[in-house]
Amino acid sequence: MPGFESDAFYGLVAPPGTPRAVVEKINLDVDEALSQRDILGRFAALSAEPVGGTPEQADAYMRREAARWAGVIASAGIRLE
Repeated sequence: MPGFESDAFYGLVAPPGTPRAVVEKINLDVDEALSQRDILGRFAALSAEPVGGTPEQADAYMRREAARWAGVIASAGIRLE
């Protein structure tokens, strides 16, 4: 279908109320891992593109995607049963 695009997204999430210091430490460690040559090579072998970023950027991305797909689901009349 022209104009249609879909991506697979994998990310780490923490339970609500997780201390900010813990979230920041995990984020820092993941971003560091995503910059290592061997990790980048593994992603490339899977045709995957690591992104990294801040927890706020991930939150904004997930909210945009939820809003986008909510419209698609509603317009198609898809329901969970």
